[in-house]
Amino acid sequence: MGNESLEKEQIAGKPCEADLSGCLIQGTLRDIYKAPSDKTQTGSAAQFDRSDQALVAARDTLKHSLSGKVGGEEFDRLTNAVEDRARDVGLTPAQVEKTYEQINRIATATGEKPMTSENRTMLVKQFMQHMGEAAPPLSGKADTCEWGVLAFRMMQKEPDVLGKMVADMATTGHFKLPDGRKIKIDAQSLEPDANAKHADFTHRDYFGQIASVGLDNVKWATETEDPDGNKVKLGTLHFQQKPEFSGADIGERVFGKENGKKVVFGDEKNGGVGGLAYLDDPQKVEALLTGKKHPDYAVYLTGKGTDGRNHVDSPAELAEMLKVMQTNGDWPATMNVFADKSPVREIYLQRNPSAAKAPDSFHGLAVVNVKDVNGKPVATVYNPWGYMSEVPVATLFDALSAPPKPEDQKEK
Repeated sequence: MGNESLEKEQIAGKPCEADLSGCLIQGTLRDIYKAPSDKTQTGSAAQFDRSDQALVAARDTLKHSLSGKVGGEEFDRLTNAVEDRARDVGLTPAQVEKTYEQINRIATATGEKPMTSENRTMLVKQFMQHMGEAAPPLSGKADTCEWGVLAFRMMQKEPDVLGKMVADMATTGHFKLPDGRKIKIDAQSLEPDANAKHADFTHRDYFGQIASVGLDNVKWATETEDPDGNKVKLGTLHFQQKPEFSGADIGERVFGKENGKKVVFGDEKNGGVGGLAYLDDPQKVEALLTGKKHPDYAVYLTGKGTDGRNHVDSPAELAEMLKVMQTNGDWPATMNVFADKSPVREIYLQRNPSAAKAPDSFHGLAVVNVKDVNGKPVATVYNPWGYMSEVPVATLFDALSAPPKPEDQKEK
């Protein structure tokens, strides 16, 4: 894909050099995937058949279920976008069919608990928007970048699995892992929080909230160590997203039991520990949800051990590793980069004009493409704040290698 297919936006007035150094080129999800020359696919686009009988039946059933809630033209636009993107990233008709079936479960649910009918309709629309086109960010101003990246990845790899988790939460207030473990969701976490009530391209929308709450609960339900490092019994920790915020407190909590008493960890104590994740956590959660292990798709700095994971210690190694991962379909790749360096700093300051600098923390990103531009490698990066950017791999490595130390890589 040439740069002409992206809407160019120079961040902070920086000039664009021929190899894209010194600037970020912004675009939407549709801009990224509509260029057939790009090798972003995880399968063959030619395999996607819109006339597949099971897919057509699931689409028609969903359209009937949403009549009166989503207009016919809007529904057709949404499903066309979903299936366009499914084709582009290599999903099969069967995966889209199963995803429509899960969305239909939400659309046909009755009653006002555990989720109101109004919120279920909002959830359905936003799920389809995220599946098919640019939509509000999956993390926004919440401390859930890694979970936004994982939701983004699963919509390209396993939307039916993500859809089942979301549908179970919306209709029963809980879901089960393939190994039989039950993950119960706190009732307050199913109410739209202050982000979702004002969803735009700076705030996480309701679908982003529900997906993150579910994914984060898998992490904590399968932990044997609380946020303070104390050993706890498996299954005793839970994540809660309180609907109302107060100042810097964005409502994220982890709660459990110690000596028979409820213990709460959260923003008022240590800055949003509930939503934070290590780079390993999303891979563990995806494996638990799908019941299968995936090739390691996270990129680390050299120095985190000798366990065979994807370590890099130079821009050239990073470029080569991304190209190999892309060829093998271990994609999107994920990494944590320092928030006060490009490509995150400029976007943070644009979103927060009163801030003097970006936070001294790491931020999760997904890499969806890598290519050479005028002889230099350039990565297409999804930021769960709602941005797609083309970033020189050298810039990406510089952000990856900044302090804090690799062993302290947490997203913010």
